[in-house]
Amino acid sequence: MNTELLKICGIALLCAFIGGALGRTLGGMSVAVRLGGLALIFGGILGSVGEIVGQLSDMGLNSTSLEYSELMLRGLAIGVLCRICSDVCRDCGEPTVAAGVESAGKLAILALAMPVLADIVEYAAELVESI
Repeated sequence: MNTELLKICGIALLCAFIGGALGRTLGGMSVAVRLGGLALIFGGILGSVGEIVGQLSDMGLNSTSLEYSELMLRGLAIGVLCRICSDVCRDCGEPTVAAGVESAGKLAILALAMPVLADIVEYAAELVESI
């Protein structure tokens, strides 16, 4: 994973430098370079996500653990999606919209985590009753 992360960071920096240099002269090519770099980065990320999902399924977890793992991956996906969207909004000169997207993402993750919180409270109540 570490070498993959280094490759992803290298691709990102290369695209940022090339995109910035081309942005001064050829604006359209700058966007194409950045989108191509983004596609390569997402390709690297998807490979890692596939490995994580495979490892989770190989662990032989029970249904509750799989449910929590699924919630964790959904929360990660929400966070990544909102971060990308908010960064695009900031790049377009809309910091207020970006802040709104980030707030909506945080609330979505909180709503996603509510069943886990309910399970924790229920478990704590069972522990208190057994004492």
